Amino acid sequence: MNGEVTNELRKIYRKAYSDGIWLLEFAPAYGGNKYLAAAGSISNLEKIEKQTGKEIDVSKLELGDVVNISLPGVGKTREESCKNAIKAWKEYSKQTKKKR
Repeated sequence: MNGEVTNELRKIYRKAYSDGIWLLEFAPAYGGNKYLAAAGSISNLEKIEKQTGKEIDVSKLELGDVVNISLPGVGKTREESCKNAIKAWKEYSKQTKKKR
């Protein structure tokens, strides 16, 4: 992964985890000038683990693995892409809760 692991990025990951959200970053998209991240629910992963009897290591997942269980975020920096993914996931979660 290109880009420095900044204190801000560490804070973003910690906050996401405390909010029950996992994050996964992918290699820079679009020729290297934008970053891509995915965000999803930790509890959803735990349900999948329970159903399959297998532990899921998020860091080993690829884009195709998370396409149905997360939402993307794109940005000019790693921090921006992660924030955008988290925001998209939170908005989605809020909308799905309203429909229940």
